[in-house]
Amino acid sequence: MDIRELKYFLAVVEKGSISRAADSLYIAQSSLSKSIKILEAEFGTTLFVRTSTGVRLTNSGKYFLDYAKRCVINYHNAVCHVNDLDNRITGQIDLGISSYRGRFLLPDILSTYNKAYPEVSVIIHEHNSIELERLINKGELNIALVAEHHALGLYSERVLEDEVVVECHKNHPLTRFAKPFPDGRKGRWIDLKDTEPFEYILSDSSAILGNIATKLFEKYQVIPRSKNTNITASFAVDMARSGLGLCFNYKSCTHYQDEMCQFSIGKEREILNLALIYPPDTYRSKATKTFAALMKEEWSKR
Repeated sequence: MDIRELKYFLAVVEKGSISRAADSLYIAQSSLSKSIKILEAEFGTTLFVRTSTGVRLTNSGKYFLDYAKRCVINYHNAVCHVNDLDNRITGQIDLGISSYRGRFLLPDILSTYNKAYPEVSVIIHEHNSIELERLINKGELNIALVAEHHALGLYSERVLEDEVVVECHKNHPLTRFAKPFPDGRKGRWIDLKDTEPFEYILSDSSAILGNIATKLFEKYQVIPRSKNTNITASFAVDMARSGLGLCFNYKSCTHYQDEMCQFSIGKEREILNLALIYPPDTYRSKATKTFAALMKEEWSKR
């Protein structure tokens, strides 16, 4: 038995199917099946019940699951410890972030870090905040960036103050309702009630922006007009850029500056704090610490 076989076992458990697990691991289904059979042969018992829709754990498999998880986590902790004892910053960082936010916040940081620490591999895992918290709790990620309210119960560091804004095309009639800040701050703000006559392009309420939109409509007593309520954040911005309506966005993720207008919501603005979270009771390597320090340094300049 080796660490690779344990990781394969855990992947099959998570996906509930050998074919789906093989796809997620980018290996052939036959190779994964062979690995599971070798593992079962070592134990002299079956770990999975094969069904027409996938697999499920046997009693032996359920018993082994906890050991497999702890073995993988302990293995990664040992690798990090040994690398750090050599006083070299090397190894691997499994970093979690949402795909939408990641495209705006990470590429330059990754480039800078790679030049400074070429012996470290940074592996990106794209999920929403809820899934990232789950993976952190399981010890499958070294670090993740999430909305701060999804960091409850975990060790977290606030690293970035973001803002939720309303975006529209520069020729949209909403621009007539925008007001300058009374204290001379840059930008303009709107009363969300003034958006009520206009079409919105919204994300599903299970997504962070969709959930925020629902709460904002309740807070400002707005009944939104919307035909599209299950749109990804990036798609919603592209639709708004084409003049199809209003969308919510994070200020850190605004682009198309020549074509779009971004407005703060209310004079006090709507702030979303972002935090770095870490697995509980897990060794934090020098590689992870240096990457976290770089993110905090770069984002402090915003």
